[in-house]
Amino acid sequence: MLTRRLLVGSFLVGGLLAAGLALWAALGQADEEVLPPPGRWVLAALCAAVWLYTATRAWVALFEAPAQRRTLTGAMLLSQLGKYVPGGGLVQVTGMVAMSRSDQVSTSRLALGLPVIALSVVATGGVAVGALSLADTALPGWARVLCLVGFASPLVLWRPLMAAAVSIAGRVFRRVPPPDDLPSQRAILVSAAWNAVSLTATALGYAVLVQPLGTDTDLVSLVVVFMVAWTAGFVVLPLPSGVGVREAVLVGLISGAAVSSVGASVAHRVINIVVEVTAVLFYMALGRLWARRAAGAPELS
Repeated sequence: MLTRRLLVGSFLVGGLLAAGLALWAALGQADEEVLPPPGRWVLAALCAAVWLYTATRAWVALFEAPAQRRTLTGAMLLSQLGKYVPGGGLVQVTGMVAMSRSDQVSTSRLALGLPVIALSVVATGGVAVGALSLADTALPGWARVLCLVGFASPLVLWRPLMAAAVSIAGRVFRRVPPPDDLPSQRAILVSAAWNAVSLTATALGYAVLVQPLGTDTDLVSLVVVFMVAWTAGFVVLPLPSGVGVREAVLVGLISGAAVSSVGASVAHRVINIVVEVTAVLFYMALGRLWARRAAGAPELS
């Protein structure tokens, strides 16, 4: 118990510090960009809240362990702060596994849950790549045809295919968990559905920010483009929060001024950091309330 508290405490302090520095840097960059009107920031914040909530549900759904829902939720929220430290996504996923560990959910199940989450994100992003063939973007005709391959990406969510891949990996690496520790097919699909909603929500948040800044691209196409850009940033784990990759894809695919798309991306990053930090602090406050109730202490009025 003490080790877990030290882990959570160190991750919280380090993550909040790193997120604060990232927020400061993003605010400094925001002064140099064309930014959306205030009303759009509010809409984007609501989308960010939906994004974080559904991303958390996607992680919890994999393990079908209702009694561990609080632990899994807390680990997911805290791990979001890890992507702002050096090492980016690698720190995030390592922290998520370590803080999710419990008697009911083993390390091996958690370890296999990570690639399942990644594959569900890739599947959603792949469908978005396929949708680029129909979206209003700057893609040439030959590229639109190639994008159609993305519609086949949900095949990676087929559990027998995952099990075969895990078995092959287990022959090469000793510490790979057995395929039996993979989530059930139902859990995989439920998690993937939550992830699809999550990615759509954060993409919509970006779209409402960039639309009033002079771009010639319609709202639906903006959502599709951001889903592709976010997925590209997601798979580049060593970079903190996919910084640079996402913006490069956005500038390349969105019709209109590059300055506007980058300015909206900066605003989107600022909003997400604020929502993530707020969610972590709110969850920590709830945790103290739950602890008081469990101990039978009187609640504060």
